[in-house]
Amino acid sequence: MELAASAVVSVVVAFFVARFAAQGEREKLREQLKLEYSLETAINHLLRHPKFTKRNFGKIKRHLRGFEDDELRR
Repeated sequence: MELAASAVVSVVVAFFVARFAAQGEREKLREQLKLEYSLETAINHLLRHPKFTKRNFGKIKRHLRGFEDDELRR
């Protein structure tokens, strides 16, 4: 009887640990995608703005500081 009870407790604890770990990963991924989406929106705004007729990578890089070249190109 004790063995069955400890097995059930182990399964319940493992379930909740896995659930909380998955929830944390989901939140981290959501924040990462939110940043990428907002960056993409800002770049699209700069590229479509009628005032900015010379649209080049250097100009975009100057307006969106803090990102590596490869990150902006993606």
